[in-house]
Amino acid sequence: MSNRFAFMALALLCLLLLPLSAAAADAPRITARLEPEVVGLDETATLVVEAGAEGFGSLRIGAPSFALENFEIVSGPSRSESFRFVNGESNRSVSFQWRLRPLAPGPAHVRGLTLQIGESRHQLDDLEARVEVEAPPGRQAPAAQDPFDSFFPQLFPRREARPTGPAPKIRLQAVVDPPRPYAGQQAVYSLYLLTQADIRSIQARALPEFQGFWTRDLELPRQPRPEWVEIGGERFGRVPLLRKALFPLAPGPIEIGPATIDVVASIAELAAFGAPFGRLSEVRRSSAPLVVEVRPLPAAPEAFRGAVGSFRLDATLDPPAVTAGEAATLILTLTGSGNLRSLPDPQLDLPAGIRSFPPESRSEERLDRGRLESSRTWRYVLVPERSGSLPVPPVEITYFDPEHASFRRTSSPALVLTARPRPEEEVAAATPPPSVPEAQPADPETGLPAPAAALRTPGGPFFLLAAIVVLGLLGLAWHRRRSPRWQSQRRLLARLAAARYETRPRQAAARIEEAWGEYLGERWHLPPGTPVADWGHLLAGQGVHPGHAEELAAFLADIHQLRSAPELAATEALAGDLVERSRALARLLR
Repeated sequence: MSNRFAFMALALLCLLLLPLSAAAADAPRITARLEPEVVGLDETATLVVEAGAEGFGSLRIGAPSFALENFEIVSGPSRSESFRFVNGESNRSVSFQWRLRPLAPGPAHVRGLTLQIGESRHQLDDLEARVEVEAPPGRQAPAAQDPFDSFFPQLFPRREARPTGPAPKIRLQAVVDPPRPYAGQQAVYSLYLLTQADIRSIQARALPEFQGFWTRDLELPRQPRPEWVEIGGERFGRVPLLRKALFPLAPGPIEIGPATIDVVASIAELAAFGAPFGRLSEVRRSSAPLVVEVRPLPAAPEAFRGAVGSFRLDATLDPPAVTAGEAATLILTLTGSGNLRSLPDPQLDLPAGIRSFPPESRSEERLDRGRLESSRTWRYVLVPERSGSLPVPPVEITYFDPEHASFRRTSSPALVLTARPRPEEEVAAATPPPSVPEAQPADPETGLPAPAAALRTPGGPFFLLAAIVVLGLLGLAWHRRRSPRWQSQRRLLARLAAARYETRPRQAAARIEEAWGEYLGERWHLPPGTPVADWGHLLAGQGVHPGHAEELAAFLADIHQLRSAPELAATEALAGDLVERSRALARLLR
């Protein structure tokens, strides 16, 4: 009886000492670990944060906070608590666990790890692991624990793990060719999937931004077939996922970030009786970042304007022969492999007697077997101011050829613009100039000088009258060409000729409308800024034939409607029709 009483007294004493034991508990112990230190792209790492303290008191712990670099969370956090009482000492702990997936080869970190315990906030050291393409040799993933083993170890003995085939290897590879391009040279970025498993689906998660490059997408086959390549003594099926043409904008190192994709692969396993079957597994793969070393161009000649590649320059005249005062078009076409969008307009070195206008330019691009082929066309309107054979000298463009690492030149052929005489010049050329008569003795019969006597011959007065008429016509034509009215109409016709070769209808309509506004202002003193809809009414008030003014108003209404119709396609025929209607109206409104 006394022993029983002594045991009860001891138990009561322990209960009274419990608060003292909790109050005397030591400060919490906090540990954090990241395993393994070297993790393969096919594996996951484990982050464990554990806090423990002695005593019976409870631990008020919040979930830790942290930031990940080159990791992403697959699962977690999972929380577990444990309590131990051994030899009169109590110990309580709380554990948090996450599974982390690596994103790309290289270092990976867990930074800013912070844990809140009660009213105190604890800062932990950063953790680091190294990510490699493949896991270290000889390491196997731990087998999953069977939950029945801990509860019924006698009734359910430990089962053997299911046999599986070798884990398939899947990689994402980025390549730039050439790896060290010149500034402005075209390089090709290719993203490949390397796999030893059957791929069911691919989804892009992140792609590089390609800052520092001018880019163009390159077409991939609609149904790409894998090609077999050997890497490190192993065979992989390689499939292109993305191709881009890159044009570096400046010399120096340019970094291209990693690309990330999610892949669903079919992995072969063995069933209970040895029959193979496949299961689907989703994995995430990232390519390694690239650094492209862009080489600067050598010292460039003065004529270099930025063209990098290989090019050829052609030139034609359309038409090659015109009447003096009319317009012809010089067409320059530069073609080759390279980016021509920022190339300035070539400068013409024309002889005296040819007037030129600023060119209209157009660029075209196409892809040819993974290369970007460019074409740039300039159209210069040339107006010969005198008749004759006028030479159009060759045009030269200097470019840098990356394959030969040297500057080269391409030249257009030399051309000749034939300018026919104007009609009044042809009349003047067909009429011989009057000759100055030499001093002759008087006619013996009439006593008059011989030229005066010639007037008495048959036909003499007719030829004299014809010469006077021809000289009068020439003087009238000369005076007409010198008049401001004639000069205004010449400028109108020249601007209309320039608009004829504008392939964009709205721009062609704008040029024609501007040409008419300038002409009507010079010829009929139309006030600047007058609305187009009022032009016909004002011209009719200044004495222009009402029918002609009405026809001009209808034509300008068509022009204005064309300028507000963006759905029309570019056709040279439409611009040509507008120019011909303008020419006819110009003859009516002289």
